[in-house]
Amino acid sequence: MNDRERFYSYMHYQITDRIPFLEWNGPWEETIQHWCMEGFPIGWRFDDYFGFDKRRERLPIDFGPIPQFVPRVLREDERYEVCIDTRGIVSRRLKAKVTMSTWLEFPVKNRDDWEEMKSRFDPKDIRRYSKTWGDGLIEYYNTLDHPVELEFDGFFFYGRHLMGWQRLLTAF
Repeated sequence: MNDRERFYSYMHYQITDRIPFLEWNGPWEETIQHWCMEGFPIGWRFDDYFGFDKRRERLPIDFGPIPQFVPRVLREDERYEVCIDTRGIVSRRLKAKVTMSTWLEFPVKNRDDWEEMKSRFDPKDIRRYSKTWGDGLIEYYNTLDHPVELEFDGFFFYGRHLMGWQRLLTAF
């Protein structure tokens, strides 16, 4: 049973040789670099080394706001940057390659903000699909021996990105 057959069978409650073994996000690049200093083989993919099932292809669909917000640094000092990202979230982060940000502001603060934001989520906007989208791409995906990933945030996380934890939970 290949990785694709296993994943499909498992997701349809059918018998499999084993459950799928997947890691959805993986470690930060800095983590792998640190592991290499501790003996992790240089050049190996993290999921190959640990024996995860293959999951290398992602459907090229943009589920975010279109047009995206223009990412930029709003202000900075010697240690921190305050930035706006492509989703419209303002955050403060350490000036390091990868770091956990502190969210400061979200694009939807009230009903008027939501009405304005809705236009950025038009499901028929052709910019959601890559330029390679078409029958040939679908045929290619159908030949793979591993599942193709559809990457998007779930319902709760979209709300969090739009409103922040506190506003979202209050709205619930």
